[in-house]
Amino acid sequence: MYFYMPPETAGARRIFPPFLFEGVLLGIFTVIGIVNFGARFFDAVTNPLIASWSDRSRARLGRRRFFMSVSLGPFAIFSVLVFLPLRHFTSGPDAASSWMNTAWLGLTILGFYFFYVMYTAPYNALISGSATTRKSAFSSARPSE
Repeated sequence: MYFYMPPETAGARRIFPPFLFEGVLLGIFTVIGIVNFGARFFDAVTNPLIASWSDRSRARLGRRRFFMSVSLGPFAIFSVLVFLPLRHFTSGPDAASSWMNTAWLGLTILGFYFFYVMYTAPYNALISGSATTRKSAFSSARPSE
């Protein structure tokens, strides 16, 4: 959030220029808040879907490793793309460029969360699946004391 909407500092020069509209929408929302809410909602929907696909997979690499290997490259790419806005500004964002950056941020965040879940859901299942006994499966899932 700091990168896209750096805070106003009294008398200090900003490190990053603003890339999005920084005002309030409908009295209480910000653009970055709406994008973040949409991305987390998308994450909540895709997490059980990908976990189910992983459970039913019959891939040659195995149920979990296939999803992890397919998602690793795109996950790394989207992790970088989030920080590469389409338009840069000299003084402040204009309306058209701000909305273009907002759409870009929304798409890259959705891609980030999709491939994040595509990697972490099978990884978390792989941890408990690597236990040799039922007792060790439960102890590996519990935090150490």
